[in-house]
Amino acid sequence: LASGDWVMCLDADDAVQSSLFVRVVRALEEAGAVSLEDGAGGAPSTSIATHHPNVVAFGLRTADDSYEWMPPRDLSGLRDENTLHVSCLFHRSIALEMQPAPFRSAFFFGWEDWDFWLRAHRQVGLRVLHVGDALLLYHPGKRHHTCTLDPVHCRALFLSANCNYFARAEVEAAHALILESGLLHRGG
Repeated sequence: LASGDWVMCLDADDAVQSSLFVRVVRALEEAGAVSLEDGAGGAPSTSIATHHPNVVAFGLRTADDSYEWMPPRDLSGLRDENTLHVSCLFHRSIALEMQPAPFRSAFFFGWEDWDFWLRAHRQVGLRVLHVGDALLLYHPGKRHHTCTLDPVHCRALFLSANCNYFARAEVEAAHALILESGLLHRGG
């Protein structure tokens, strides 16, 4: 686990704008969530005041500017789609409070990101501070397509793993789809 107060996950083929951390720290200072007047000191905190943001979101774009995405201002759509990218900064208290572990390796192709944000929002509560520019260069030169080979079955597996966040009928339909597909077999 990270040793500082804020965590940022970054894929090996992503890059950040050189101004990202200066802008994030300035935004957090303006929100009263951090103070750097006394310099770095003390142990990392394991909690953050409930009126302070615990996530810093910013947009992303491809290096060739062929694609740009900005996260929505509210999280009302998080249940139905991943509205935050994994490179958003989050306070370490989120990872410490989540059960099971923050990132579950059972998911792939970006679904682990959505799983993390959905569970964090439901278990801890996300308070997002938006820094309004595309500060992440996402897979320079190409765009990652989430679970493009079989998105229907990926979503069914996702609903099954997070069944307590979805309506019973949705989960039952997902289970039926998984069983019909042969991805899993009934024990006998």
